Amino acid sequence: MAVKPKTGAVRGLTLRAEFIRFLIPAMLLNALVILFIGAVGQYLIIQRAEQQQVVNVRNEFDRLREVYAGQALAEASALAANPNIVEAFAMPPSKQQRTLLALQSRSVWKALQQQYGRAIVVFIQDHHVLFRANKPHLYGDTTIARPDIRTVLKSGQPVSDFGLMKIGYAISGVAPVLSASNVPVGTAQISLPVTAIFRTIIQDIPGSVVSVLIQEPPNTKEAGPKAPMIGPYQVKFTNSPSLTQFLQHHPSDIDPRFSTTTSIGTGKSYQLFVLPLKDFTGKMFGSVVFGVDVSGILQTAYTIFGLSLFFSLIIFIGVGLNLRNFVNRRILTPLSLLTERVRAISFGEKLEEPVVQTEFNELGVLQVAAERLRKTLINLVRHIGANG
Repeated sequence: MAVKPKTGAVRGLTLRAEFIRFLIPAMLLNALVILFIGAVGQYLIIQRAEQQQVVNVRNEFDRLREVYAGQALAEASALAANPNIVEAFAMPPSKQQRTLLALQSRSVWKALQQQYGRAIVVFIQDHHVLFRANKPHLYGDTTIARPDIRTVLKSGQPVSDFGLMKIGYAISGVAPVLSASNVPVGTAQISLPVTAIFRTIIQDIPGSVVSVLIQEPPNTKEAGPKAPMIGPYQVKFTNSPSLTQFLQHHPSDIDPRFSTTTSIGTGKSYQLFVLPLKDFTGKMFGSVVFGVDVSGILQTAYTIFGLSLFFSLIIFIGVGLNLRNFVNRRILTPLSLLTERVRAISFGEKLEEPVVQTEFNELGVLQVAAERLRKTLINLVRHIGANG
């Protein structure tokens, strides 16, 4: 009989220990699940923000490229429609003809030079150069056979696109010079080298890094030191040597399908993506590797995630403590007291002391049952005493 109280006490401690052993893992598992969901949500938000920023840069790049192509085309169309230029095309080849073309085009060329650092104004007739503003001595020079010029001469409509010239790849606006009978007799062309365009674009997209990689055109000689090579590409322009070094170590990343987030050794995080460069024939002649600064997005995301983690831990600790107190106060303590009282009743102790109902749930039902048991035992003892 002396063993039973000890067993009851041990059982009460065992129940409390079992509850704690269950509560802590359950709370930790719940916390891990919620934190995992939060981490996935943060990751998706970051990915969405990065993708949106990349889309914005792509759209801005396309818009600016159209702006520069439109400017080149507008300037070329204005020159092609100039009556003095039309008259010059009607003259036989002469010094007077070249002088007239120079008078009409040099101001446009100087303005473009000042804006882009380099520009070309060319007048072509029968695939021969009548006048080139940047190299006026190249009179009669034969041009590279180009589909865009053939298209303009055939249709009489201006076009603009990338193309290979003797100075390399450039975005050109080509407009027809029409005779008095409205027949194309030649073309006026404004060209802006690819590197000059991207040098200007990067100024309009601050915080970004860029490397312009172009296949070296055949039979093209460059003055000065040779540009660094990355695979078959020359680095024609970059505003980030770190990006060039990164590409030199990862040449396989120069692919239109490539996109990643990296620090490229600058301390900032960039979302890199590749834009292919194609000429008017559809042939790819180079790539532009853009790096969009996403450091701010990542820093914000990490801060939000850290705060979420901190407040989640605080909430889980608070909920766990409240739950533990609630279970102790409303379940374990009343159940322990009821257990001790029933144990005492079973030994015939404290029979005159009523079992008070303190709860109005399942424990309350047990308390009422214990009180009935007490009364039944008292009546049974009295009955036995009266008949004894």
